Amino acid sequence: MDRFADHPEFIECGERVEHPFLEQILPVLTQEMVKKDPRDIVLIQIPEYEFVHGSFWVESRIGGLLYFEKKLKGLAALSGPNGAGKMQFSRFTGHPIDKN
Repeated sequence: MDRFADHPEFIECGERVEHPFLEQILPVLTQEMVKKDPRDIVLIQIPEYEFVHGSFWVESRIGGLLYFEKKLKGLAALSGPNGAGKMQFSRFTGHPIDKN
């Protein structure tokens, strides 16, 4: 992340989106990791690459999210308390089932 996430060119090539699947799965992942819900979720989509990345908070822990829409695979990472300590990771696969 330190090679591109802080570069304005990377930030500018995406657009902020609402992504119902990711907004639904992220609380499930954080509950599994630390038994808490996320807040301040920001998701950026780069449509050209069918890629979504974002950030979130769980209390004082910052988290990051990557999701490859075409492959239906993602990763959530959560820092230790106060940004220190070991990172926790959760990989996931899938997409919502259309109930219509």
